[in-house]
Amino acid sequence: MIYADNPLHVEIVQTLVPVANEVRIEVRAEEVVDPKREEPEQREQSLIKKCEKILDYIYIAFLILIILGLLAGLCLLLAWMSVPNLFGTEQV
Repeated sequence: MIYADNPLHVEIVQTLVPVANEVRIEVRAEEVVDPKREEPEQREQSLIKKCEKILDYIYIAFLILIILGLLAGLCLLLAWMSVPNLFGTEQV
């Protein structure tokens, strides 16, 4: 056996622990149902996740606007290079 060779050996046995959604307490032979409530830490984490998603959408929208602006500038540059008088002439 392993225990004879190494008395400090520990076997890890995985057990499934059920998580209760409701807690039932009997008071004077009547069941009182107390639903499991969210802890404040869980609420904060869900709020943080929502804020992170909103920031991601803002970053994506900002990048799309930058890309569209660069493409529009490139199109105007190419149009100006083909026809220099397209946007008017400069009078000195």
